[in-house]
Amino acid sequence: MTNEKGGRELLGKEVGKVPSRGGARPWRAARKQRYSSVVNVPSLKLSVEKRREQRAKKKALSAAVKEKKEEERAAKEAERDRLRQKRKTKEENRLRSSKSQMVTNPKTIKKMSKKQLKKLVRV
Repeated sequence: MTNEKGGRELLGKEVGKVPSRGGARPWRAARKQRYSSVVNVPSLKLSVEKRREQRAKKKALSAAVKEKKEEERAAKEAERDRLRQKRKTKEENRLRSSKSQMVTNPKTIKKMSKKQLKKLVRV
C-alpha cells in the first residue's frame, strides 16, 4: 500500500498525512497553507487625525448619554419626592379630619379591638 515516495495509496489514490491532525485520514484534504500565514495581513491603519476625531466623537457621545441618564435620574427622584410629600399630606389630612381621642391608659388600649387600635392616635 505504500509507494516509492513513502506515501500511502488507498483505492489507487495517493493519500498524504494531514499536518494539522498528525494521522493519515484519506477524507481530509492536505493543508496548503498555515492559518497564521493567511490571517497575518497588515491591518488597515487609521491616520492620527482620524483616530483623534473618532475619540472625540466617542467622548461626546458618552457625555451626552451620561447627561441623559442624569436627567432621567433627577426626574425620577423628583417624582419620588412629590409622591412622598403627597402621602405625608394625605396622612396629615386624614388625622386632622378624623375625630380622635387621646387614650393614655394602657389597660384601655389592651381592651380595644383591632379596628379601634387603627383609629387610635399614638403619641
